[in-house]
Amino acid sequence: MTSRFGFALLAMLAVPATSLVLQTTELKSFGASTSASTLHPDATAKLLATIQDTWKNVARSKTEEHLQSFDKSCKTVTSAIISGSDGDHDRVQTYMDEVCQQSFLDTWHKGACQQFQNAVGKSMTFNNYANRASFNYDAFCISFFNVFAVQETAAFEKEEVVRLAAEKVALEKEVADNKEKAKKAEEARKAEEEAAAWKAKKQAEQKAIDDAKAKEAEEQRLAKEAKEAKEAEEKENAKQKKLLMEANARAAALRKGRAAKALKEAQEEAKQAEQKAAEQKAAAEKAAKIEAEAKADIEKAAAEAMKEAKENLQKKEAEAKQLQEVAQEAKAKAEAGRKALESEKKAEEESKAWMATMKAEKADDAAVQKRPVVLKVHSAEDSKAKEADTKAEAEHQKQKDEVKDLLAQAKKGVELAVVKASVKK
Repeated sequence: MTSRFGFALLAMLAVPATSLVLQTTELKSFGASTSASTLHPDATAKLLATIQDTWKNVARSKTEEHLQSFDKSCKTVTSAIISGSDGDHDRVQTYMDEVCQQSFLDTWHKGACQQFQNAVGKSMTFNNYANRASFNYDAFCISFFNVFAVQETAAFEKEEVVRLAAEKVALEKEVADNKEKAKKAEEARKAEEEAAAWKAKKQAEQKAIDDAKAKEAEEQRLAKEAKEAKEAEEKENAKQKKLLMEANARAAALRKGRAAKALKEAQEEAKQAEQKAAEQKAAAEKAAKIEAEAKADIEKAAAEAMKEAKENLQKKEAEAKQLQEVAQEAKAKAEAGRKALESEKKAEEESKAWMATMKAEKADDAAVQKRPVVLKVHSAEDSKAKEADTKAEAEHQKQKDEVKDLLAQAKKGVELAVVKASVKK
């Protein structure tokens, strides 16, 4: 009996893989003994569970190939169970009870196992021989399949409803998640745009601040440079003014010293002439007078030159200040400088005319005293008086030259101011 059940199971393993795949080792037969411990119901349960999975697919698909596969496997399994039990109805039910109660089977496999057990039990009789010899496998498998197929179709439809509902819930959840993601993405985009706008605004504000600082720094730099330029110009003007004053002072001191020396020498000569000859008293007095007039002329010329130099310096300062404000005033100041130069030339010409007048007057005086001088031409005293006159005239000419030099210096200062004004313009 053991060999028959084993052979039946081996025959079941020979079912084509496309219709029924059974992967197991060897399912031992029920054996001749009635002891359940030797029947290995766990192996039977595993094999039957695999077959039930195949039957479920057949019942749900119902293709011709699958129906043929079910018919063949159903007959093979049923035949193995009945043959292995020698057709004993009770032994089949007892064994199948133990098979269907294996702990590793889930609810569906237990239920399908019990359904198969009940169907086999109802189809078997209590005649062992009749069950072995005349059990109608075709009718049993058709009847079992019809009931099993209805149940599995209903279960499939129910599962399909559940699956579709789950898919719907999953789809709705996916749509909701996508909406939420889209919403978050939109919010993130808006936040990013707002952040970019805020950043651009801050950058623009910072740029405006930086530009304002740069502009302020540039204005401060320009103001500083203007201030430094003004201070340098004022310093240069002060330096020029000081140099001019020092030059004027040195010139005045020089003129004063020379005049004092000339006066002293003239006085000494006059005194000597007065002591030596009374006749030369008038000539000495006249020489002293000429010297006094020359001194007065020199001092007057020096005062006028100093005055003109100061006036020119003041004009120069005024022109320099006005040239900084408007270029037109520089031109006017240059014109004033030229007029001043013409005035100086005129003054020089007047001075020459005055000197010519003085010379003419001197000649007249000499004509008045011509006879006495001729009478005394060979006298020693007369020679000394003539020598004194010559010295006085030379000194007077020297002083005239100094006046001309002073006027030339003043003219040069004016021309320098004009040139500076033109350069600044």
